[in-house]
Amino acid sequence: MPALSRVIFAGLIALLATEFVTGSVATAAAPGELAFPAPIGTRWEVLAGYNTSTHEGVDSYALDLWRLDGPTAGTPLLSPISGTLGYMSDTCISVRTVEVNLLMCHVHALPGLQRGAAIITGQRLGTVADDGEAGNGGTAHIHLQLNARSGQSTGASLPFADAYRLDGVSLPAISTFNGYAGTRFTSTNDPALAVASVFAGIDHSVEAGSLVTLTATGQNIDEYAWIQTEGPLLTLLTNGVSTTFVAPADVGTVVTLQIFGGGPLGVASDEVRVTTRAALGPERGTLVAGSVWPHGLSLVVFGGGTSEELVLAGGCTAPQATYWASSGGRLIGYLPTAPFEAVNAGWLALFPDGLPANTPVLVSCG
Repeated sequence: MPALSRVIFAGLIALLATEFVTGSVATAAAPGELAFPAPIGTRWEVLAGYNTSTHEGVDSYALDLWRLDGPTAGTPLLSPISGTLGYMSDTCISVRTVEVNLLMCHVHALPGLQRGAAIITGQRLGTVADDGEAGNGGTAHIHLQLNARSGQSTGASLPFADAYRLDGVSLPAISTFNGYAGTRFTSTNDPALAVASVFAGIDHSVEAGSLVTLTATGQNIDEYAWIQTEGPLLTLLTNGVSTTFVAPADVGTVVTLQIFGGGPLGVASDEVRVTTRAALGPERGTLVAGSVWPHGLSLVVFGGGTSEELVLAGGCTAPQATYWASSGGRLIGYLPTAPFEAVNAGWLALFPDGLPANTPVLVSCG
């Protein structure tokens, strides 16, 4: 084994006493098709829930909601659904989709909102009115009402259930008077998500002369445009969020590309730098030192390539097989059978374009 590999192996052995990092998975209750009409973390209770003296006929399945953890009045009103702005008055706002109309009353709309405007989930629409204002009968609350669309008219009252459950809570149709009074919610509607944003990807390296495709991600974006801002002139073949080009032939060349995205909430942009590197040699996809043992930990040197090529080179088929590489004095892990991509987030960030030649790897096969 070359002297350099022995030094690297020794460093990896020392790292066995440190934390193994495989990424983290953020978990949260899955929201329903309708978000709650108030900011994330606020706690609410149903004051009147279906079939009350004030909710009958066209709004028999309406809910009156008041806040438990602070004043109801003055709470920002957020859209529970993406659609277009429908009916508006001094006391009510509605958001429409092709299938439904969602009405929110006893509120003050933000100035400047216009009927027909595109609305997205989490977008602020107004403020809950004070006690005795906006027709709330003396008590600040949000009247939330869901109806089927019938052309341009409001159709039958719909319960907050199934595809239209409220923030993950299903309230099926019942005939009981005020049957859901006292039902409680903690909102997961995050207004920070109601912005236009675009991510071009992380800066990375590619083989000189190779065909490269960059794919961006965006939020609340309808149209995308890629441009080059640095480096030798490239011919960009763009298709929506993706652009393809041939990397410069000279090793060490840097090119910078910028993407612009536009949507109903404005314009966003981001840029990514791509640096050319030498192509991997004939040892790509092989173990140039060491071997993987069926049990315990093994130290190997990988000749370079994708994470999938590393797994094939190691020959370990155990579902719990795990691979680690050193970065900044820590071991970053890769679990090929991980159920969520976030588990391997650290590894994917470390090797966005595959592992370089002669990468030391620690392997646990079983």
